[in-house]
Amino acid sequence: MNFKKKLFLAIFIPSVLICGALLVFAHLKASASVRSEFTQRYETFNGVLARSLVQIEQNTDRSMVNAAHLFQRHEAEYPGIGTPGLKKLSESIGASDVFVADQNGKFIRATNDAPETMPNLLATCAGYGRLLNAGATQAFGTAPIALPGSTGSPYKSLVVPNTAATRFLEVTYPADYIGKTILGSISADPGIQSVALYTSEGVSLGEFGPAAAGAQVARRPLQWDGKEGVEFKDDRAVFTKVIPLTDPNCCECKVIQAKARSGYAYVLQTSVSAGVLASSLMDLRKAMGVASALAIGIALLLSLLISHFLVARIDLLRKAINAIVSSDQVKIRVPGEGKDEIGALASAFNRMLERLDKSQAKFLRMEKAKLTLRMTSQVAYDIRSPLTAFNVLETDLSELPRELRQLFRSATNRIRDIANGLLNQVPDLEDAADTAPVDSARVKLVSSLIEPIVSEMRLQARPGVRIECGLDAKSYGWFAYVEGSEFQRVISLLIKHGVDSIDQSGRVRLELTRVEHDLLISLSDDGPGEGLAVDGKADASSLEIKQARSSLDIWGGRLEVKSEAGFGTERRILLPMAEAPFWFVDRIEVPSNSTLAVVDDDPSVHHVWQRTFDSHLLRKNDCALVCFSNPDELTKWIQTNPKKIRHTQFFIDHEFAEGIENGLQLIERHSIQSRSILVTNRFEERSVLEVCARLRVRMIPKTMLGFVPVESSLEWRSPDRISGEATTLEI
Repeated sequence: MNFKKKLFLAIFIPSVLICGALLVFAHLKASASVRSEFTQRYETFNGVLARSLVQIEQNTDRSMVNAAHLFQRHEAEYPGIGTPGLKKLSESIGASDVFVADQNGKFIRATNDAPETMPNLLATCAGYGRLLNAGATQAFGTAPIALPGSTGSPYKSLVVPNTAATRFLEVTYPADYIGKTILGSISADPGIQSVALYTSEGVSLGEFGPAAAGAQVARRPLQWDGKEGVEFKDDRAVFTKVIPLTDPNCCECKVIQAKARSGYAYVLQTSVSAGVLASSLMDLRKAMGVASALAIGIALLLSLLISHFLVARIDLLRKAINAIVSSDQVKIRVPGEGKDEIGALASAFNRMLERLDKSQAKFLRMEKAKLTLRMTSQVAYDIRSPLTAFNVLETDLSELPRELRQLFRSATNRIRDIANGLLNQVPDLEDAADTAPVDSARVKLVSSLIEPIVSEMRLQARPGVRIECGLDAKSYGWFAYVEGSEFQRVISLLIKHGVDSIDQSGRVRLELTRVEHDLLISLSDDGPGEGLAVDGKADASSLEIKQARSSLDIWGGRLEVKSEAGFGTERRILLPMAEAPFWFVDRIEVPSNSTLAVVDDDPSVHHVWQRTFDSHLLRKNDCALVCFSNPDELTKWIQTNPKKIRHTQFFIDHEFAEGIENGLQLIERHSIQSRSILVTNRFEERSVLEVCARLRVRMIPKTMLGFVPVESSLEWRSPDRISGEATTLEI
């Protein structure tokens, strides 16, 4: 059996079973609904008929009250009225009969029977005696519907006292409205066989309908268990409804209620032919049979079509996947997408191809960004390496003319700005390469944060505005606990404010000094100024200044602004100094009879070291300076001079042109950690810091190489030499 047939049977058989179960369930629910509708229909009929009878009985009671009042007034005018007069009065007030009884309840006059044959009124209900005791002509007592005898028709009666409260007056009205109301209600429904009304004792007040013996009162007693609802009996359904009395507090009602356990009320019974329900159920079964045949036919047809199209689409999907595999092209898409499972499979496969395509493109972009990041970083650091030599060389140009010194300084600043501009692009490249580190507040070298921001703002400054920065040589090793990017944002904000305060041309200068245990970053401009701020504090109306103050407050610092008209504005940042990190070299100690080994692939850096360890120092301490341009030269020297290693201090660059190994790997390979200092501008990179922490190797920022204090056991610097050296590097 092939897959198509298996798929057909797998669809057809469950479909038939499910449809059959649903049809059976639907038939049961529909049958119950038909029965419920049948029951509800005739219970509603009973309820409407009961309300109609109650309403008519209430109207009859009101008519009887009016007739009784007329009877009272007539009896008061004619106290000795005879039977002919009573009959005439009965006709005039619309009553069927009227009666007069004395205060003992004995009837003395009547319009239909001999008074002496009638039962005593008080014997029927002793409570009628209270009507005379009340002494009010408005008091009356109604009675429920009753039958006067075996052949009589149902009637209602009402008893009132005469105006003198010495006799009982009674009027009766025929209850013929029962038959009229019931016959009018059942005429429109051929399913109703009969409707009967009973008293609570089971006495029939009338039975009407096609199945009744006739329009007269039937004498069949009530067969009832005392409960409302429906009862199915052979070929009919009997619906029973209890109708409460219009006046349950009437005297005779209470007497009857005391005798009956279920109280007193009228009982309405409607007999309906069960053929009505059977016909509805038969129609339902026929409809369900037709639905079953249609369901099986539809299931057969759909199973054939679905199995055919599913197999065809699966085959199409297989061919498309084979084409993708053979062509090795992820840009091809599988046809046949849709909302079903195969369409979802095709869509998922196409989404997978799109993800692969995007992942491949993203991988290429990230690799390109990483390559650009490495090249940009490397170029920036390669440019900054000779700047170290320029920084030192600048201190030897004091004898040159001022114009040449300014030209050299401008060229140096331009090279520095280019290098810093490349470094400012590194965060964007790190974001593109998905390698951006999470910046957080920690101990930072302040000068390394200020220098790139000054270069960036200098490139953005408009013509005519100079941005100068003087880093004091004494600032070497000044650290603060800040968040790097936020601190640089604050510096750039204050520089921008200084630039914006200058109308046409002028200067903004930044200086870094120390005030006791705080670092002082001063930014002054040549703007017109706005008058001295109150208590030396800046106007905090600017949102940017508020944000800057908030950041400085977090780091324990503060911002002060002093502005004087005509003399510009000075913005001062005071930050607590932080203890230098473990890796920082605060000074270089040169012991006597030692060798100083420098490993750097930049010859200009060799010049910086030669100037730092000049011949005067070397002679005084009997020291030797050896410079190597690559790790191989150092390796050969160590192999040639193994005895000198114990008395050698190594100053090793981190990166070399060949790129085979870095300075830390070189230090670890030769096991010279305790005698080595790493010289690099990557001193804040996490990967470098982690290895330095593991090897316990310290570092010197390469851009500040000319600022590192050098000490020895001999006094080799004269006061004249120290005073003649420049103390500030202009950037």
